[in-house]
Amino acid sequence: MKKISKFLLSFLLLFSALTLFANAQEEEVKAKEIKTKPLPEMIIDDKSSEVDEKTQSLLDKIGFGKFVDETSTKEIMSFFKTFQKYMEKGNLDKLKSLYADDFVNNDGFNKDTYFDLIALVSDLYDDAKYTMNVVSVTRNGDFAYALVEEEANAVTADQYKEINGTGIVRSSSKYLYHLSKIGGKWKICGLDTLAEQTSLLYGDAKFLNYDIKAPAMVKEGTKYPISFTVSQIPDDALLIASLTNDPIVYPQKNNKEVFRTFKKKNNTLERIVTANKDRYNEYATASLGITRAGIAKGDDINMIKIYMTGMAFVMTRVNVEPVLNHKVEKPEKKADNGKAEE
Repeated sequence: MKKISKFLLSFLLLFSALTLFANAQEEEVKAKEIKTKPLPEMIIDDKSSEVDEKTQSLLDKIGFGKFVDETSTKEIMSFFKTFQKYMEKGNLDKLKSLYADDFVNNDGFNKDTYFDLIALVSDLYDDAKYTMNVVSVTRNGDFAYALVEEEANAVTADQYKEINGTGIVRSSSKYLYHLSKIGGKWKICGLDTLAEQTSLLYGDAKFLNYDIKAPAMVKEGTKYPISFTVSQIPDDALLIASLTNDPIVYPQKNNKEVFRTFKKKNNTLERIVTANKDRYNEYATASLGITRAGIAKGDDINMIKIYMTGMAFVMTRVNVEPVLNHKVEKPEKKADNGKAEE
């Protein structure tokens, strides 16, 4: 279980890497559709927008202005069409050229580390399918940002021996891309992952309905809950699961896992964890095992044997905010004679 858990965590650090291995034929059709698809409506400051209140609040704090120039709008949308094309073709060199040299994401990975991780996962998945939706863009001079929703589905390149089958990956994320115009060309200078949930499923776990819940943002060192629910537990199966929180670092470090059994009358496991104080973002993780009993034939007698028939690793991002103790200086009060009051 531990080995696979580390494997999934590495994948989650680079959900966007799945885009590099999309099915060529399907994506060629999508590319043609993109050419005829109208530009998405710029929805910053639009009260009827689908942008949720928390995300809108974050965008407002950044302080960028609303798009008013149609040419500027087309520039940014054209940039993301090029970005998507390079990802679909798996052209790492050209994709890397779209990033500024001083790029950094909200996990603290610089450009070199970020692309080293992309290269590491390049052989882990087959038949990846990817969709990208630019929800909104806005610009202020030579600076811009774009709110983008991405989804991906893939198949693992290798089989898991205990279950004798490949796994499937399902992932959905919401990103805020920060862009700067450098030398007359747009470059990605930063990336904030606002929300992210990914599942790696083997065997019978592919057919389960499940849900993991954790807060999207917490303060460092504070306690927060993780809950994992399986809607319907099969009558002939025993389900065990572990809930942990793991910091997003490279190389990956994993906390100790303690497995508990799902009860037939209670299909939800919960745990209170403590966010790290090292200012790393985290993944709230559920590791699930499904076992069934069967007959194993021996030389002389038949024996009851427990088989592992399914495994799942489900993760959701928890961004960890530092606790900053700002000191507010009070203005010195002076008396009428100009001297400071005691």
